[in-house]
Amino acid sequence: MINIPSRFSSILSTLLITALILIASPIQHANAATGPLCYVRVGASGAGDSWSDAYPDLQSALADNNCTEIWVAQGTYYPDEGTGQTNDNRSSTYTLKSGVAIYGGFDGTEPLRTDRDWENNTTTLSGDIDQTAGDSGNAYHVIVGSSTDSTAILDGFTITAGNADAPVIYPADPNSSGGGIYSYNGNASLRNLIFYTNKAVQGGGGLYAGAEYGVTGYSPTLDNVIFNMNTSETFGAGIYVSFVNTPGLIKNTTFKNNTSDYEGGGMFNIASDPTLENVTFSNNTAAGGTGVSYLDHRGGAIFNDLGSKPTITNATFSGNSAASKGGAIYIPITVTNFRF
Repeated sequence: MINIPSRFSSILSTLLITALILIASPIQHANAATGPLCYVRVGASGAGDSWSDAYPDLQSALADNNCTEIWVAQGTYYPDEGTGQTNDNRSSTYTLKSGVAIYGGFDGTEPLRTDRDWENNTTTLSGDIDQTAGDSGNAYHVIVGSSTDSTAILDGFTITAGNADAPVIYPADPNSSGGGIYSYNGNASLRNLIFYTNKAVQGGGGLYAGAEYGVTGYSPTLDNVIFNMNTSETFGAGIYVSFVNTPGLIKNTTFKNNTSDYEGGGMFNIASDPTLENVTFSNNTAAGGTGVSYLDHRGGAIFNDLGSKPTITNATFSGNSAASKGGAIYIPITVTNFRF
């Protein structure tokens, strides 16, 4: 038996206890912010505690568990940049989290959230991760909002250049839907957003909002959102809503210049009953597809399928078109105070 002098025994005990504490402690971001409010600004190099000490990218703030409210200054941000990301990885995406609110539209000096001007301080989340011409290298989804509750907040951003172009197979590859945002069993709160030039080969060039069949209680809410120039090679260039039988609220929202090759230029609903208030559908199109024999060109603004019964109040439809049926709307809905 080896005799260890008491002073060395004490040192060894201290080292062992310290090692155990380090092993048991959760691993934090290398530059973890104090939180709960964290800051992000293009060109910064800090730890997120202030505008002058901001994180340089949104992914680093999302990876920091101390950040439950994130302020993002004007500029363009890419999901393949920051903590845990690989450059030009098409699976890179911003993942919304319950209990975390993300606000864009700051100029990078504001002391209060109410001081921001999201319409003039454009804050862009872009799927153009390779930053080259063409979209074949773009992220499949700029944002994923799956498995969230309403405390997951995204507010004050332009979402652009998502390209969900994975092959359409059965069961469907999620990477073929939701170029802007892909949400499955999600209840995120989406406010003051612009979805611009996002693409999908299947459902939802701008936004895919789906739920598990037979499961209730899942639906994102939208307020003051614009869907502009999004495209889908099949359904719902603006929004594709699937099996969301808990009415989701979409209000103060505009769908314009969106194009689906087959059905639902602005919006496609399947077995879903969304509620729309104060909405505008203009110059959306369902036309152009030639490769799928069992599909038609229907519902320039809205297409409803499998018993979908959206309720729409205070709506304006203008300039929408479909190559076959339902230039504005295809299949019955409940409407109040319409203008065509």
